[in-house]
Amino acid sequence: MHDESGGFLTVFALNRSLAAEMPLRVEANGFSGLEVERAIQLRDADLKAVNTKSQPDRVAPSVLAGVRVEGGALQATLASASWNVIRLKVSRSR
Repeated sequence: MHDESGGFLTVFALNRSLAAEMPLRVEANGFSGLEVERAIQLRDADLKAVNTKSQPDRVAPSVLAGVRVEGGALQATLASASWNVIRLKVSRSR
């Protein structure tokens, strides 16, 4: 999703595999000067885990490490059974 007024490009990605990590590569043609602003994941090893009154943060977003932009392409490795949001800052100069 491109937020032109804010200067951000946001990628939402899901790894449906229950057992394997998934490499992600997104060619971001048409966008210059991309920098990773934030990368988060939502996952838990226990697929039946839920937040409760006694454990309100049992399942919570965490940092998605290792996200990078190389040669205009976003690259990351997504954990199994995870929802991921990667927000990139887009250079305004063209």
